[in-house]
Amino acid sequence: MATTMYALPLEDYGRPLTSRENQVLVLVAEALSNRRIARTLGISEKTVKNHLGSIYAKLGVGCRMEAALIALRSGAPAIAEPEVPGAPVRDAGPRTRR
Repeated sequence: MATTMYALPLEDYGRPLTSRENQVLVLVAEALSNRRIARTLGISEKTVKNHLGSIYAKLGVGCRMEAALIALRSGAPAIAEPEVPGAPVRDAGPRTRR
């Protein structure tokens, strides 16, 4: 039997996420790997894994897919670039040759 997940604000799932946990969750919802998340945020993969463990516990989920679904259904921050000073900017689309 499948469980129905409803669109609730993230704060309604338990303890609120920290700013960094929110950034990680947004990137998880964009299907980035731990390595890409680490590079994007300028942190280690181990730190990403630690944040994911905290996110899972706070949201009451067991995997990144469940966390991503909650983020998407709750209207995570427009699944946009995280606001991290000095973080690399990802390409927004195809490049054209000049």
